[in-house]
Amino acid sequence: MTATTIKTMKTASPLKLLWQFKLRLQRWLLFAASITFTLLVFVQVVSRYIFNYSIFGIEESASYLAAVMYFIGAAYGTHVKEHISASIVDTVFKPGLFVDFAHFLTRVISTLLCAYLCWETWHLVQFNLEFDTSSVELRIPMAWVYGGMLVGMALMTFYFFIEVIEACTDFFKHKQ
Repeated sequence: MTATTIKTMKTASPLKLLWQFKLRLQRWLLFAASITFTLLVFVQVVSRYIFNYSIFGIEESASYLAAVMYFIGAAYGTHVKEHISASIVDTVFKPGLFVDFAHFLTRVISTLLCAYLCWETWHLVQFNLEFDTSSVELRIPMAWVYGGMLVGMALMTFYFFIEVIEACTDFFKHKQ
């Protein structure tokens, strides 16, 4: 670590440190999941097409890993504001009150939609915990898979809520 990094860590608030840890954890999970997914698919392709043998459970574990990776990746994309958006308002209208209101409204809708999907995913996790469901081949508890999706949805909801606050601040700045 550099002296600047150490100095920053000493002066940073506990919440900021927690925030940075959460982001590092997300990046690490995405990196590890990407490498693992790539290796699983590579091994399956090599075993199937070179050795004419399919390894039991690789396709199942790769698909579940991909689902969790997509949700955590979507959450991280939301954090860095690189999520998919149709910014026709920014293209057609000049910056100002209307554009700020449109941004505020889209972020509120995104937050509410993600919160609803988070709620539904929570029910899915509860169902799978209650009935102790597991995957067909490897007997992976399905609550783990849906739990990863729930974490991604919760993070997206949180990040969109932060964007609502930012958009609200921008709206009131232009209104004055």
